[in-house]
Amino acid sequence: MAATKKGAALTDVHRRQQVRTAITADSQARRLWDKTLDLTDLKTTQPIWKNTMVRLLQAWWNISAHQAADYLPKFREAEIGAESGFEVSMPRFDPKNPGLDLDFFGSTNVKWHQNMGLTQQAAYDAARRLFLGAFHEAVLAGGRKTVETTAREDPRALGWRRVSDGHPCAFCAMLVTRGPAYLSGETAGMGKKFHAHCGCTVEPVYNDWKPTEQEQQWIDQYYNAAESLPDKTPRTAGGILPIMRKHGGFRDSPLTAGSGSGGKNPPQTK
Repeated sequence: MAATKKGAALTDVHRRQQVRTAITADSQARRLWDKTLDLTDLKTTQPIWKNTMVRLLQAWWNISAHQAADYLPKFREAEIGAESGFEVSMPRFDPKNPGLDLDFFGSTNVKWHQNMGLTQQAAYDAARRLFLGAFHEAVLAGGRKTVETTAREDPRALGWRRVSDGHPCAFCAMLVTRGPAYLSGETAGMGKKFHAHCGCTVEPVYNDWKPTEQEQQWIDQYYNAAESLPDKTPRTAGGILPIMRKHGGFRDSPLTAGSGSGGKNPPQTK
């Protein structure tokens, strides 16, 4: 957790603000999906839909990034005091590489669901749900990348860490347990992965990391799951996460997970 109560409170406020921003963006994306992607003429309306979504994503990505830029100096001051010369490093949105494959998530997405046996309308609705989850994640990338870039370039920062919404899936809990293990985009690896509608945020680390009581519980669950594996079995996420889900009270644990569609997810190209 943050070293100070004020820092922890600032991070929580920021995380909640980011989630509200993404939810509002999702709502607009849903309305524009229906206005621009015509089920009866997917080929002609796909370019219109794509251009509309790029512009919408750019607008909300920048809002997310600016919210992070407002949060970062306040958090830094709370953790280590005010210092001259500090600047937030806010990356620019790249419309040519927006963070999700819009060539797939539109008409191709609908056709994939049709090929899976869904009716035309059911395929359209399923494709829209899948897109909105990816859009949600792409919006929040604005704020997350701003924190990550700033932490990487701030000489006082030890790195950045993942902060959960308090009821994570086992995957997110596992990444939270790593603390400030993320120093750059190159070394972060799996730590940079966020799933659709993920409520996690990221936080710079300026002091020795001390897990909260809840985070320590996740750490213990992770190591208990790893130690329960048979001898000579690789201690990888693929082997550990199913055990954590089975025995823990995570969002995707059998006793707490919501019902899903039961179908397969379409292949996604990046």
